[in-house]
Amino acid sequence: MKLKEIKIFFYLMVFSLFSCVTKQNAQNVFPEKISEIYFQRWIGGQELTGSGIYFYIQLEKPLNQDIKLEKVYFRGNEAVLNKENETNYKASFFQKKQKDKILKTENILYQITENQAILTYKINNKTLNIKVENIKEKELIAYPSVGKPRK
Repeated sequence: MKLKEIKIFFYLMVFSLFSCVTKQNAQNVFPEKISEIYFQRWIGGQELTGSGIYFYIQLEKPLNQDIKLEKVYFRGNEAVLNKENETNYKASFFQKKQKDKILKTENILYQITENQAILTYKINNKTLNIKVENIKEKELIAYPSVGKPRK
């Protein structure tokens, strides 16, 4: 009789664990329709201006008042998402010119690929994350350099 009770207890535990995982994943679906997510690399026209990435999110309609996009984690970096208008958000990742760049693995927050990102948002002050995939790259923005002053 004891063996039967142990088996039943084991199956109930496994079932409850799977149901918890399913509930967690269902909460991490972004509540609004995203029409496009992409990024653009940029380079400055002068040596010391550096380079970086602009990360864009375009929504089909404005977010409800109880939803707030906050941050994006992309390619090992995190940036604040700034609202440009009712349906467009932008994050800026900046890089200064470095001689030797060492990747510090202890700072990596998420294990994602080059075309994936993690969006952090709030619904009624509850922080949630969602992984987005297949992020497209648009054409490079090359800012012009400032000419040398005339003598």
